[in-house]
Formats: sequence, C-alpha cells, structure tokens
Amino acid sequence: MKHSNILVFIPCLFASFTPLASGTQCSSSGETGQITSVLKQRDLFNQAIVDKDIKAIESVLHEDVILITGTDSDVYTGIEAQLAIWSDDFSKPDRAVYKRTPMCVRVSPVYPVALEYGTWRGEQSDNTGNFAAGSYAAKWRLVGAHWQLESEVFATESCGGGFCAGKKYEEVNLPLAYEGYTGIYEGFTLKLDERFDIFDNSAWVTGDGAVGKESACRFQPQGVEVAGGILNLIVRKEPIDAGWSEDHEKEKSAYQFSCGELRSHNSKRVRYGRFETRMKAPAREVASGYISSLFTYNFEGEQPEWEEIDVELEGGRPDKFQANLIYGKNTWAWSGTRQWGAWEDKIDIGPVDEWRVYAIEWLPDEIKWYVDGVLMKTLKQSALDCKPACVPPQVNPTPIPDNTTDLMMNFWIPNDQIQNNFGGNKKNNVYPMRAQYDWLRIYQLDVEPFSDW
Repeated sequence: MKHSNILVFIPCLFASFTPLASGTQCSSSGETGQITSVLKQRDLFNQAIVDKDIKAIESVLHEDVILITGTDSDVYTGIEAQLAIWSDDFSKPDRAVYKRTPMCVRVSPVYPVALEYGTWRGEQSDNTGNFAAGSYAAKWRLVGAHWQLESEVFATESCGGGFCAGKKYEEVNLPLAYEGYTGIYEGFTLKLDERFDIFDNSAWVTGDGAVGKESACRFQPQGVEVAGGILNLIVRKEPIDAGWSEDHEKEKSAYQFSCGELRSHNSKRVRYGRFETRMKAPAREVASGYISSLFTYNFEGEQPEWEEIDVELEGGRPDKFQANLIYGKNTWAWSGTRQWGAWEDKIDIGPVDEWRVYAIEWLPDEIKWYVDGVLMKTLKQSALDCKPACVPPQVNPTPIPDNTTDLMMNFWIPNDQIQNNFGGNKKNNVYPMRAQYDWLRIYQLDVEPFSDW
C-alpha cells in the first residue's frame, strides 16, 4: 500500500457525528451488540494487517468494497483490487504496519449499515521512524450475521521521514514556527506530529485531579477543547462538586473553578527525547494569575520518585518562562524536594502571551530548554552531583530522571495562599480564559528509543 495514501476527508459522512466540548469528537449510537460486532471486525482487520493474513482481511471486506487513499485520492473498487494491494504490501521487507483506532460507531436504526470514525497511523516495520497518520471514515454493511466493510475514506494529516512525499512536501507540511525551523534534529526521530485537528484518544487523555493544595481549580473534561487546529485549555468560574478522582485515586473536595489538563495516553509513555510545542498564554490584560505548562511527570512505585521537567508560564511574570527540574523521593511535598536541589530558573524571553515555540531536550546526562530555537538553559549531571559537597538545604545529589513518564500540558490558577509567590495574583483574571497550543511534536532519542511506541 502506498505510504502516502491513506485517507481523504468527506465532510458529508460526518454530518451525524456530534462534537463534544469535553474533547470527544463523536458519540456512538445504536444497539450495543451491533456496535461491539463492528468493533470486533475492526480489531480483526487490524490484527490481520499485523499478521499479514490475507484470508482474514478477505473475511472482513464486502465484495464491492471501495477504498479512497489519503494523499493521492486513488480509488480501489472491489475486493480483488484491495486484496491485491495488501498482498503487494505484505511482500515488502520494509512494509508499513497500519492501525485504525475507532473513536465512535453509529449504527443506523432503519438500514443494515453503520458508520465508523477514527484515527489511523502507519509505521515502517524496521523502526526507522518513518510514519504517516490521519483520520478516516468507514461504512459497514450487515450481511447475514456479519458486518462487512463496504467503504473506507482516508485523510493523511501528518508524516515523517521517508513517508513524506519528498522535500517539497516536508517543507509544506512543517508546522508554523519561527524563521529557520526545520523540524530536523540529529540523533532524534519524530514520533508524533500533533496538529490538534481532532482529539486523538489513542494518544491523549484528560486529567481529573488538581495540582495538590496549590490549585484553586479542578481539572475537568470541559477544560479541554480541540477546535480549528488549536488545543484550548480553559479555566472557568463554575462550581465543581466534590467527587472521586481517578488520577489521584481518592476523593477530591469541591472547587469554585474548573480548569484543563491533557496528558499522554498510558500506551504512549516517553523516556528521553525532544518535546516541543507552539503555545500562547492568555493576554496579560485579562489574565494576571495562572500557570500554563508543558512537562514530563512521574510519581509511582512503592518508594516513588517525583520527577518533572517543566516549561511553565506564569500570569505574574508575563515576560518570563520558568525552566524546572523537580526531583524528590517518596514525597508529595514541594519542600521535600529541596533536599535534592531546587533547579528552577525564571528566564526573560519577552511576551509569553504571543505565540512562542518551547522545547525540552531530555538526555541521559543533561537537559536543555529552548525558546524559538534559542538555547536558554542547560543542566548537566555534573552540575547536579554536589561536588565537592552539597549546599544546604540540598543534602543529596540530584539524578537526571531516567524513568518512563507521562507528557502533560495543563492550565490552572493558584490558590490565594501562594498566588503572590507563584502563578500571579488573580485579581485581573477574566473568565473563561484560555491557554492555547497550536501543535506539539515528540521526538525519540535514537540511542534510547521509546519502548511503548
């Protein structure tokens, strides 16, 4: 199958899908048993691609199946044509492995048909970092007791490496950034090019907790919106009832504000790499107290290590960004991390309520922070080792984090007790207020490739 050829978007197919403010882009409808049957057929198709099982693919396809590819809009009509292109693809030693991830299925109440909407991704099997990804729509027909795939329409929305159709396409497909941006870094391979055209629930989940006792808001689904190619994280002045938090695995108290958090799916953990995003804080005229961020986060295990590598923007410092390494063992308390060092800097960069590109490079022996391609801070392991001795209150050397971790973005407001020290005073906040993210790119460090991708 052509690497560039998976998915063209036909708007009329999606007229019945209802976008939700919570970030879920469509909702399933119809008899539960039939929805489950369609999803089982999709799972069968996905596994057949992995196993190179032509017979299994044939069992899923309708005899008159139509495929419209994603970049060139090639049309393949009939089961024989599609089996031929799959057979050709399976014969290649460097073949791509494709996976469709459904977001919803809508079963017609009047005809034996159903629509499926989701995302897809194809990666080369030799782990070269070549990939293509996008959205798709599929129509299923119930034939006897079995659902058969009648048509699929694909739209290619991102690609990397050799899957991009030459240098010209790579240049056109680069995200809007700063002058001279190439998106190419020696020793790194692009693994995710997130443009926020849809909410990809195979890559992201929304948070439902809060930032310890420091936050005046609780993360809620309505605090995450994907619209017009922008991720909006939103703080609203609205009462949130006390309730259970899956993130914190405990009951949370009531809050008077909601806010937004997006974190990587459990299947997309990272360890080392480069993480860059184009983001913008809310205008300083209407937002004087907030924290918006891009960061890695880990706190787990019997003796958990609290690990964060942060980019933080604060309403009280609208011309600075904060670059942090946070480390502490077996403590939730910020003060408990002090014995391991407090590695935070507030760095002048000019307006943060304008679009800027922030990047973190996390290596085994150093961490680097960039703004618009300019190196702003470097932390080397040698500087964290307490040589010749630790300076109080630090009593232990600080290791560069080496665990797999979540990648997160959140937007929240500080409580009254800390707002004059961190985040900024909320007196000029106008609600709702938004932190915006135009795109996010995740690169693996080639000598330490991601295990979960």
